[in-house]
Amino acid sequence: MLSILSWNVNGLRKRLTELDMLIEKHNPAILMLQETMLGHTTLQGSHPNYIFLRKDRPTGFRGGVALMIHKNIEHYEIINNNESSVDTISAMIKTKRSLVQATSVYLPPGNKTRKSDIMEMNIPNQPFIMAGDYNAHHTDWVHNKTNLYGKWIAEKLEKHDLELYIPDKPTRISNRRTDSDNILDYAITHANQSVTMEVLDKEFTTSDHLPIKITYSDIKITDKDHILVKLHWSDFRQELCRPYTLTEDVNYNVNNLTATVQAAILNNSFQTKKKKRKYHGNQQIQQLLIEKQQANKTYAISKTTANKKHLKELKRKLERTIKDLKELEKIKRMEDMEDPLKRWQILKRDKPKPPPIPTLTDNNGLLAESTRDKAELLASSLQTKPTITYGLPAWDNIPDTTWKKLENQETKWCRLVTRLPKDTNLETLYANMPYDTLMKTRNKLLLDLHRTKNTHHNEHIRQLTIDSLTPLCRARQLIWTAVGYALSTEKDKEEHIIHHPDTALKLQKKLDKKMNT
Repeated sequence: MLSILSWNVNGLRKRLTELDMLIEKHNPAILMLQETMLGHTTLQGSHPNYIFLRKDRPTGFRGGVALMIHKNIEHYEIINNNESSVDTISAMIKTKRSLVQATSVYLPPGNKTRKSDIMEMNIPNQPFIMAGDYNAHHTDWVHNKTNLYGKWIAEKLEKHDLELYIPDKPTRISNRRTDSDNILDYAITHANQSVTMEVLDKEFTTSDHLPIKITYSDIKITDKDHILVKLHWSDFRQELCRPYTLTEDVNYNVNNLTATVQAAILNNSFQTKKKKRKYHGNQQIQQLLIEKQQANKTYAISKTTANKKHLKELKRKLERTIKDLKELEKIKRMEDMEDPLKRWQILKRDKPKPPPIPTLTDNNGLLAESTRDKAELLASSLQTKPTITYGLPAWDNIPDTTWKKLENQETKWCRLVTRLPKDTNLETLYANMPYDTLMKTRNKLLLDLHRTKNTHHNEHIRQLTIDSLTPLCRARQLIWTAVGYALSTEKDKEEHIIHHPDTALKLQKKLDKKMNT
């Protein structure tokens, strides 16, 4: 939720201590201040955790408004150089879902404000909140009579379908016997917003106005210290590529362009969580990071070859140590797994991508460069060869246990391609497989077989007759062939890596030796 404090301070320089007390107790995201009376002084706010935005009345020390926005909230000030008898200052706040415009308002008493200035106050389409001291009375609210400000504001509320939030008790405390306490501070938003108001106690202020706490429950703020902001560059460029109307006032043009760029950044940015450095909690890694930082500072000052060499050695040592820690963690995780297939999946993630197959040429000299053309060329070459060596036993000599493994593996293989449920029948699976999906699977398997057939161990020859097969049956035969190769490869990999209980111990000794040296 968005927490806001609105307060007519009646002279900010005299209320700095009270302002700090308010911030310490309520910790608001935004403070809207009215009657700051700063004139041309250089006061920039009293609290280090807030960014101070101010707009002073050019004709004297009276009036003036300000915004104090927490430094962790992403925002930008909306520049408005138009002359107006209404004191306003606005900023655009970036929230999780949208932009929110926050405006601090002060209307001086005595009917000194023009109706046109009130009616021309900017009402954005996105969520907004406009709070402050309006000095307005209306019989439809809580007053006995209606003044001009109340009449004009009521017209504006009806015209733009806005909602006025009125405190439940007086916000201005009168020091004169002839005057009574009354309500002069309000908040305006779009209709049907979840906004609550609370008038704070007198103990926090010596001003004649009491602070108002406004809670906007529909809006959630994310601290920018805990997020990483990225930009949709194409949308950002598109928003900037629009016509601009220039005036003779250079300052206005500069401010308008600055506000446009800032708005484009906020509109087209998105938030992601910062990645945590997983291994930086390790004591060995922390020690190496400290040494690397010290070496980096030393080299930045001295610029000697020896220090540069030492820095490079520390960087390489840090990279090797992190790599060894990852390998050790992976092996320990695999040793705790009972399912060999899951172990093989972990190994497969770190497996380098297969090298690309170079351009193939058939007997007629035609070139095959794309994946599809290469697969078609390999398929046509298979049709002319009744026997192919893929390192698999003869079809008639496959034991029942191996046959069952092939059936199970085939179901898993095709389920990955077709995304069908586990209990899908094989006949239903192949009957429902789209032809395009089937041919893509066939092409991939053909290329995989081409990469591996020459490096496989010499075993029995499997008869694979393809001439009379339909594309559906041919793809099924190719799937079975690749499945058999995958099973044998999985076994070889497991025997080499998994079934050596001292592998983790050796790696741990290797790590200890590196750190000791």
